[in-house]
Amino acid sequence: MVSRLNIIYTNLLQRLADYTIAYAGFQSYYDSFSTQAKMNRLFELAEIVANNQAAVIQSRDDNVIHNDFQPLSIALTELATEFPDYPAGRITETLLMIKIINVIEQEVSGSGNPFNLSVQVDENLFCLEPITRMMKPSNFLFEDGTSTENSLVLINLSDLQELQDFLDNNPFSVELRLHLLIQLGRPAFPLIAGQYALIRFAQKGHSDAIYSCAALHLVKAGYLIHQPVSYSGVPTVSAARRILSDKEFQQFSDSLMILSEYNSQQDILDKYLRIYHLIEHFMFRKPIVELERRRNNRPFSIRDFRNLYRSVEQSEAEALKALLKTVMILEIEPGISFINKMFVEWQALHPVLIADVSHINRLFDLLQINKNAFSYTAVTADKLTEIFQKLVYAFRNSIVHNKATEFHLNHETMTSHHETGNAAQVVIEKFLLPWLEQISFYLIIEDNDLVWYHNPHLILFNT
Repeated sequence: MVSRLNIIYTNLLQRLADYTIAYAGFQSYYDSFSTQAKMNRLFELAEIVANNQAAVIQSRDDNVIHNDFQPLSIALTELATEFPDYPAGRITETLLMIKIINVIEQEVSGSGNPFNLSVQVDENLFCLEPITRMMKPSNFLFEDGTSTENSLVLINLSDLQELQDFLDNNPFSVELRLHLLIQLGRPAFPLIAGQYALIRFAQKGHSDAIYSCAALHLVKAGYLIHQPVSYSGVPTVSAARRILSDKEFQQFSDSLMILSEYNSQQDILDKYLRIYHLIEHFMFRKPIVELERRRNNRPFSIRDFRNLYRSVEQSEAEALKALLKTVMILEIEPGISFINKMFVEWQALHPVLIADVSHINRLFDLLQINKNAFSYTAVTADKLTEIFQKLVYAFRNSIVHNKATEFHLNHETMTSHHETGNAAQVVIEKFLLPWLEQISFYLIIEDNDLVWYHNPHLILFNT
């Protein structure tokens, strides 16, 4: 246990001594300057710190909280600015301690209630641990009014002004501020620029558990713990697509609404699922169109409906395969098939967009595209038809499904996976989405035998 008085003063006074001429490294640093003006300025700041340190000591001896830190804060800020390589370092940490003490003093003096500095505090209730992956917001507070040790504070020492504003504008209890102060200025534990979590001591050393606990607090409070990846701009549509105003596009009203929703989305994974929804609509529309063509305005029979039912009841993977296999042989432009043009862009993935081909191969292995090890360089135009179908479906599943035994695609694994880097992001952004856009607009704009109805009604009997 440690008294409130010692929490406020012990570590602070040790740190202040580092910025006076009593500091062991002061003289050698002082002697390193070639100009007298620089030496005089360093000595001047050290004297200001020493004089104010004496005033802080007097407040401690008087058993009160020091209430005049402004000259000290100014001197330390100027020292950090004018002498950024000062060997003692830790000025940001020291300024943070001063800020916390100053806020405590203002709260205590403003309350009008006595504040007993001899009260003992458990110094092992919390630990201050580095956050291994930077989180936003940089500074965050959750205080559990029922159980203090269940509280969580995130602080970011990389931006002192932002942190000081956070301390001013967030209603910490004095008790929790003292627990944060305990963790600062400790002789053997200097803090560097970065983000830290004040969390119960039992979590010390458990970086993944600390990160997850903090992440849960942030998402519960409505924040993001990932860096959104946007995919915006006009959909990729070949110049060969001409919208002819005499066509009956009203049959695609649902499809157009999906495309509108697709355009409204910004996040790349959300957009992928949205356009997959449209492809899914097409792949189950295809057997209906095929039946309509076969009947050629003749009445539908019960057998026709049975066959239709079997067609739409096929597995999603098989339905997707049937649709895309047919699309690939169509001409996206006069004399150029979808698959031939697609293969050119497939070849551009490596090395133009993804330098390390092993990232592509490993990604597709994780997605289980092939039974055997995947080889990007072994893919030919003929093989790409099947590969593309599998990729479209596998990426959809990896986003939607979250089984422990499957590769789950999220913003972290998409952009910075330890085995695939950002290969997943590149494949979606530069290959899959543009081609799904091309296919979608082709099927809507061009009158075709895959998804275009020629009649508004099914004929059940002749009149």
